[in-house]
Amino acid sequence: MKRVLVVGDTLIDKYIYGSVSRVSPEAPVLIFDYIDEKKILGGALNVCANIRTLFDGDVAIDYCGFYSFDVQKLCAEYDISVEMTSVPVYPEEILTKTRF
Repeated sequence: MKRVLVVGDTLIDKYIYGSVSRVSPEAPVLIFDYIDEKKILGGALNVCANIRTLFDGDVAIDYCGFYSFDVQKLCAEYDISVEMTSVPVYPEEILTKTRF
C-alpha cells in the first residue's frame, strides 16, 4: 500500500445557508435570513477526507499543535484516526473559513 504525506493548515469550512429577500432601507446592504449551517473539514484536513473517501485508504493524522473538538468530531465522521505527537493546545476556536 502506498503512503501519502499531507502537510498544510488545519481549518474548518463553515457554510451558512440562507436567503436574501430585500435590501436594507438604511444602507445598500442585503438582509440575510439564516436557514442552516454546516461544518466540514478544510485545508489539509479536506485533502485527508478526500483520500479517505475516494481511495478508501486508511488515513491517520499525526497532529501536533492546535486541536479542537470540532476537528475531532469531523475526523470521526470520515473515519480518520487522530494521533497526537505532542501535547495539544485546545484553543477556544480553530481557524474557520465562513461562506454565506
